[in-house]
Amino acid sequence: MEFFTDTKVDFLGKRLIFGAVSLAGIIASIWILAFQGLNLGIDFLGGTEVELKYNRELSLKDLETFRERLTGADLGDVNIQGYGPAEDREVLVRVGRQEEEDTREAGRDSRRVLEALRSPEEGQRLAAGDLDLNAVGREALQTWLGQKLGEPAGAPTPEIQDAAAAVIALRQQSGGLFTDLSGVLELPEVGPGARTALSEGAFTGEFILREVDFIGPTAGRELRRKTYYSMIGALGGILIYIWVRFRFFWGLAAVAALIHDVIITLGVLAFAQKEFTLPVVAAILTIIGYSLNDTIVVFDRVRENIRIARARDLIAILNRSINQNLSRTFLTSLTTLFAVTTLYLFGGEKLGSLSFALIIGVIVGTYSSVFIASPVLLFWERVYPRKV
Repeated sequence: MEFFTDTKVDFLGKRLIFGAVSLAGIIASIWILAFQGLNLGIDFLGGTEVELKYNRELSLKDLETFRERLTGADLGDVNIQGYGPAEDREVLVRVGRQEEEDTREAGRDSRRVLEALRSPEEGQRLAAGDLDLNAVGREALQTWLGQKLGEPAGAPTPEIQDAAAAVIALRQQSGGLFTDLSGVLELPEVGPGARTALSEGAFTGEFILREVDFIGPTAGRELRRKTYYSMIGALGGILIYIWVRFRFFWGLAAVAALIHDVIITLGVLAFAQKEFTLPVVAAILTIIGYSLNDTIVVFDRVRENIRIARARDLIAILNRSINQNLSRTFLTSLTTLFAVTTLYLFGGEKLGSLSFALIIGVIVGTYSSVFIASPVLLFWERVYPRKV
């Protein structure tokens, strides 16, 4: 299937215009990266990431209240946001790590986040010895019931074991958290004594802890260093590959286009303040490979046309090669863009930055294959003319 047949667009004739546009984009991106910077995620900065699930849908006012509680807890740099679709009722809390912070103290950040986000009423009930059924495990529930029923310390009775097992099973069936005690008190395994203890001394907390991630500053610095190495290594390997397959200066043209893609993609990420995490690094490397694929196809067609051309008019050959591949380039980019846009719209918060980077990369990579790589190739061929 071809959308464009026998096109004769003078791409190289407009190289100065598009070169100026790209130069402006690179300068703007470098300026944004220098003065605003990337929104580095916990992978690179270090810190604690706490994921919570609430038993009710949250409003913007709720998030503002939670933000005030966290600020009052003196946790330093804290960010809280709704996570995923509203019906999932999930919240993500990130606590930045201070360089002078002790590792053991930093490891307690997740506990301090949970304490700060609990309502005053819940905090008072916990201090009084009451039990949060959304946070307790099976063994702790058995121990608590034994104490409330006056059972001797040690192995719990079969009745207490059955009651605790039934409560935990019901919680799992309820999506991991209770909204109230009604279902618990109606369980046949929960005897009269346990029922009384639960109704008087247990409550259902607003949230449950879904996941905790912690990364120290040393690991963050190491990841940043390896990220730089991975990108430099990828570009170096590409240069060697094209040197072997075509010519060294053709490799420089391809690498120039890839550097253009990476700088502008990073600039857009910094401007939009999308979180820069390890998946985004993977997206950047994917963009490098994607853009290179288009460039190689064009270069391969250029080499073929040079061999069969009677007159070595390089501008005409480059224009002919780009036009011959125009339909393929358009279809490949369009289908890829459909896929990554769908991922961005429906992939959830976790994949938001990754898919956003891929969208920008596909657009910029397609542009550079046509308007950057070929003009740079023309420049090198004029500076260092040699028969291919």
